[in-house]
Amino acid sequence: MRIFPFILLFVLLMAAPKLHGQETPKALLFDELTGNYNCEDLLARLDSFVVELGNKRVKGTIIFNQSDDPIDGIFIYQRLSAYSAMRGISNLFSVVSKYNPSRPGIEFWMGHEKSLRITPTSVPTYRLVISQDSKPIYFSGELYERTKIDGKWTLLGYDCAACCVRRLYLFVLGAFLDANPGTIGYFILRGNLHRSDQVKSLLRKDALKAGLSPSRVRFLYAGFKRINSVHKLVEVEAFISLKKTTSTKDFPYQLATN
Repeated sequence: MRIFPFILLFVLLMAAPKLHGQETPKALLFDELTGNYNCEDLLARLDSFVVELGNKRVKGTIIFNQSDDPIDGIFIYQRLSAYSAMRGISNLFSVVSKYNPSRPGIEFWMGHEKSLRITPTSVPTYRLVISQDSKPIYFSGELYERTKIDGKWTLLGYDCAACCVRRLYLFVLGAFLDANPGTIGYFILRGNLHRSDQVKSLLRKDALKAGLSPSRVRFLYAGFKRINSVHKLVEVEAFISLKKTTSTKDFPYQLATN
């Protein structure tokens, strides 16, 4: 009976290191992005973050604080989530999406999401509310070439193909159109007329494969190319609009600034 306290103390001392080892380490903020940033900057920061995670041999967490722009939000979320696959490396971090329009940006944390005491959310919803008097909303733009691959005509995109955040993903455009009854997806094409017609034909087929109803899309030709110096490339910009029009003047030129 007298040795029981000593046995109990011995058991507690032996268990203490194990209990301590089971504690979740505190997460540390490695980097942060706020305000405007481009795709090259985001990619460079992701590369540095992954290198540090590998050096420290820890898992990381990226917190994406969403703004009020759902189009921008879904593109950034996709880029963050697809980074590991794009680089061909193991996934060293999780991505947590939060609606935080008062302080939008991206936080890079060294540590598991459990240590941040946050609950992961689903992918930002495809939602875009457009008032009846809204002007066309820019979705994305890209330079295209019609070329043959394995004997089949296809489109190749040339707008920062390695890392651009905001690409002309047709299935994403279709999701926004479905979420907003009455809206139309407009494709504005610039370049050589013959090549523009070829690109339009392939783009129409790709849009159909992506689930875009032919009644929900329009193709408008806006003349010769304006920013690309390669004659065979065609500029394509996509907009979402409630207004039905046949005039390209209703769509502000965006590709040169993105």
